[in-house]
Amino acid sequence: MRTSSTLLTLTLLFIVSDAMRAEPLVVVEAVLVEEEKLGLGDFMEGKPAAEQDDADKIRERQSTMIRQSLLPMAAFELSFLKRTCDPSEEQLKKAETIARDQLDKYSTNWKEQGNKDEQRQIAFAINNGARIQAQAIQPAAIAKIVSNLYDPMTNSLRSEFEGLLDESQQTAYQKELKTRDEYEQKAIIDFLLVILDDKLNLTEKQSEKIADGMRARWGEGWVPPLSLMANFGEYFPPIPDAAIIPHLETGQIDVWRSARIVRFSSYNQHKNSFFPNEFDLDQPAPATGSEK
Repeated sequence: MRTSSTLLTLTLLFIVSDAMRAEPLVVVEAVLVEEEKLGLGDFMEGKPAAEQDDADKIRERQSTMIRQSLLPMAAFELSFLKRTCDPSEEQLKKAETIARDQLDKYSTNWKEQGNKDEQRQIAFAINNGARIQAQAIQPAAIAKIVSNLYDPMTNSLRSEFEGLLDESQQTAYQKELKTRDEYEQKAIIDFLLVILDDKLNLTEKQSEKIADGMRARWGEGWVPPLSLMANFGEYFPPIPDAAIIPHLETGQIDVWRSARIVRFSSYNQHKNSFFPNEFDLDQPAPATGSEK
């Protein structure tokens, strides 16, 4: 029976199990727009691909979702700039323009992150009677895209902001950035060591080696937002095995390999529930002159 051509938001819930690592409940999120538009009918019945104009509309909606997901981070970085180096009103206006332009750039110039495979999985699950729940949540594919865009966009914003500042402002801004990043890294590593020690009964030397291993692999995409650390409970972020296993005894390795691992990347709101969008970045810059 064909799926109705209606805009539905679906959450497919299933448990991924592995002989070596017990994974937590995994939420696979997907937006099922009209069957023909997403091409789910193609995967189930071998029909032709969607028309280009329909594909463009889907991408436009995806870009809007990506922009809204990146917006809190841009607002956070703008607020940080404002509070660290006393920029002038003119500098702030230019920084706001940069932030808006960067949001537009990164929300439109992105690559698909396995959407076709996920659509096949969704179609297969639906076709085989998978349990579904209707929820208005961010699609998993979009979450992956946003996660991959965070670091490059953050670095780009910081670089562009520095270009607006004079020498003394740059010094103050760079100092505060360094202090903030170092504090965040230390806080996350210290927190992880506490829960790792509770699980593995680490020696002092092991803790030091593991901390060094995590620092050495800090930019590899596994680091959770500090604001969400307290939510992990008995779960761990996907800390690279290379940062931990070489420093463990055999029994500890077995315990680590049975640990529950969970990713919080799709909820990476960049610690900014506390930072309102005071710069009104919700929409692109208003058109002026002949562009109106």
